[in-house]
Amino acid sequence: LETIRDLMLTKAVVPDWLHDVFLGYGDPASASYRSMVSLPRTVDFRDTFLDAEHVVQSFPAKKVELRGDATPDDARWFRITFPSSDEEPLIVDPYTPEEKGLHPLQKRRVNPIRFTPVQVEAIHSGTSPGLTLVVGPPGTGKTDVAVQTI
Repeated sequence: LETIRDLMLTKAVVPDWLHDVFLGYGDPASASYRSMVSLPRTVDFRDTFLDAEHVVQSFPAKKVELRGDATPDDARWFRITFPSSDEEPLIVDPYTPEEKGLHPLQKRRVNPIRFTPVQVEAIHSGTSPGLTLVVGPPGTGKTDVAVQTI
């Protein structure tokens, strides 16, 4: 307890939501990414999705609007803009990242996993401000979600 107290009293910048939750007197729901005031509207999911159809399947309760050419060959990376209201659609912008390899034949590794909607939600939470805990029994993809988040 002394270490926790010393940590919380240092000049280090600790967000208020973490300070309160960490000490046990704050509302744990305030650490959720959905509760953050400065939640980014656009999230670069990079290669989380295998194709445009996977994006649509990952948000079953949302209307999804694909922009640009989302062919499976050249659009494996996606930026998603989340609406400010539930009536508006998700705006999905596919893109092809610039190759930055040292050798012309060097190819970047891409995600081979078809994440479920719950796993995509965990990745979204992990890339947003706030605290994210990914829990589950063995074999449910916790490590894959953590790797994709990082």
